[in-house]
Parts: sequence; structure tokens; C-alpha cells
Amino acid sequence: MLIDHAAPADVSYTGEAGVCVALLCQLRSLRRGAGDFALFAHVAAPMLPEKEFFIRKAIGWVLREVSKKRPTLVRDFVLPHAKTASGITWREATKYLPAAMQRELEKARLGRIGTR
Repeated sequence: MLIDHAAPADVSYTGEAGVCVALLCQLRSLRRGAGDFALFAHVAAPMLPEKEFFIRKAIGWVLREVSKKRPTLVRDFVLPHAKTASGITWREATKYLPAAMQRELEKARLGRIGTR
């Protein structure tokens, strides 16, 4: 799949810009409530521990936009990664989630509940 080649496990291969493109290429369709969220999740999940700011920001940005129309998708993606997502990814991803989902995720992040 083309997007898989744009987001290799070795981030230094394509550089930060290439990885951000791979993460953001579906933003428009995902923002409208369409798009292939599973593909985005496939690319984004292994990059959650990444140290590059713009990669962490790009993941959070897409999650933030998806959460506006499909909050359950975002909650289900973030929940198992509650302890590994960076602060910027976390803040962006949870910004527009309903309060109950935000509380659930915060508990998971603090280790008070198990992940799904």
C-alpha cells in the first residue's frame, strides 16, 4: 500500500515531512466523517512513541478532527495507547471528546482502569 511506504518504521528514512504527509493525507476525508480510519490507525499507532514534535502533533491533529464527528473511533484508538501517547497528541485527541469519554481516558492514562 502506498501509504505504508510513506510511513516506514524507520522514521529517519523519509524524514519528518514524509511521515507527516502519510499521517495527514486522509485528513480532509476523515474530517468529513468518511475516510479510512483503520488505515490511519495502522500508520499512526507505531508512531505514538515518536519524539519528533510535528509527528506527534499530526497524529493528534487528525484525531482531534475525527473526534468531532466520530468520537467513539478516537476513544477506541486512544484508550489502549493512553500511557504511551505524548502530551501534545493526547491534548489534541481529547480536546473535543464528550466529557464522559475524556474522564474515561484520563482514568486510563492515570492507570485507574484497564484498557480494552
